[in-house]
Parts: sequence; C-alpha cells; structure tokens
Amino acid sequence: MTRDFQIYVFRFRCPYCGATPIPILLRDYLAEWAHSPKERLATLFCYFAGTLTEYITDPSRNITKKFRSACSRIVKEILEIEGIGSLSPKILIRANPQGRELEALHVCPFCDSEPGSRSVDGYFTAWNKACYVQMGNLLYETGLVLWGHLLNLPDWATGETLSALNKLRHSLRKAGKDGSFLECPQCGRLGTHLYGGREAGQQGFCRWCLDMGGGLPLAFNIELDERGKPDIQMLPCDYSGPAKNAWDILPPEILSKKQD
Repeated sequence: MTRDFQIYVFRFRCPYCGATPIPILLRDYLAEWAHSPKERLATLFCYFAGTLTEYITDPSRNITKKFRSACSRIVKEILEIEGIGSLSPKILIRANPQGRELEALHVCPFCDSEPGSRSVDGYFTAWNKACYVQMGNLLYETGLVLWGHLLNLPDWATGETLSALNKLRHSLRKAGKDGSFLECPQCGRLGTHLYGGREAGQQGFCRWCLDMGGGLPLAFNIELDERGKPDIQMLPCDYSGPAKNAWDILPPEILSKKQD
C-alpha cells in the first residue's frame, strides 16, 4: 500500500509543541509508545494538564462553559491517575516576547523534538490563543496514545492504571462532544469541518483523511479512443482508504461505525 493510503502521525505539526518532525506511520508510533517507559507517559500527562489549564483559565478565551468544564474534569482525572508517578501541570511552550515565534521549553514527550523556537501559523499558536482545530488535534492525538497503551498492555501498568487510562480516553472524546466538535467518520479526528457534502456526517472525512486519501479529486486519466479522440476521465479518490488500512489500531468506536 502506498504512503498516501496510510494514517501518519506528524503529517502536519506536533499537536503538543508545534514542531514538524518526519511523519511516522500511526501503527509504528503506537508500537513505539508501547515500549516506552511509564515516565514518558507521566511527562506527557503533566504537559497535557498544563496545556488544558492554560487554555481554559485565560479570561479572554471564548469557549463555552460546557467545554471549559469538560477540560477541567480531564485535568482532575489526569492528576488522580495512580501507577505512573507524581503528576502536576507543567508548561511545554510559551510565547516568545521577542517576536511571533513560540519557544519550547523542554524536550517534547510526544514527538521527541528538542527545545527551541517554533513558528506560529493559523493552526498552531500559544495555547491561551489556540483555536478549536489546535485543541481538537491535541485531544484526538492524546486519545490515540492512550489507545496504543491499552492495545499493547505495557508490563508496568496495573489493571487499575489501565482502567484509569481507558476512562480518560473516553473523557477526551466526550469533551469533543461537549465542545461541539465534528468527528470524522473515517478516523475519529475532532475538528470544525467535514468534507463530503450533505452526507459528511455519515460518510465524510476530515482534512487529514482528505490529504492522506489523495487530496482533492483533480487527477485525470487521458486516453485516445480508436478514432484518436481524447477520452478524459476523472480518477476517483477513496477517502476512507487511510482509515480502512488502520481499523485494527483505531479505537473501537470508530470501527463500530463501519460495522453498523
């Protein structure tokens, strides 16, 4: 199968620090997490809690009370998880007062990028100014990491810890619903827009599936018929291709949609 029909992590930017590392197959990325020490997950949780806290406590944030409460509950759940070490909210990135760039203060536990400057664009900025697209990516990608742990049952995790991780995973998805995010029916990513016209809610796709499924359907096949007249046909794109190739590693609520 070609690269265009696989689900990749870092297809765009790291959802935690905004770096642009080399894309890696979702399958390989989750396997990497499964063999990581619990300290890496603990560090991720500290930055996740810090990010959500920064996002919801800024008085200028224009978010609903329902979504703010959902994020607060997630922070509370994170800090109550046992079995992976001491957890407390920490800051991973901050705005650079010298310019429009961001500064990553530590090695990112999500993408392993080194500390340093990060560029600002329309889809990634400081968390107190982040848009819904940026927050949707954070919730979704973190949920996939949790699902990777549950799939592989790491040796260090007790049953209680795994249950807490699964509860947190469901809380992330519920937060998406409380925030009125749209959920891609192909891969489950949370976003603000689905492609696919009137049937987008059932058969549509997010920007990531659109990109990995071949982009906008503007590919053509040109042949000459027996009279020498050009026969031009637009080639169809299978936007569900990436998700189809990853159904065995996507969370069960996404797979169940395809079985309905």
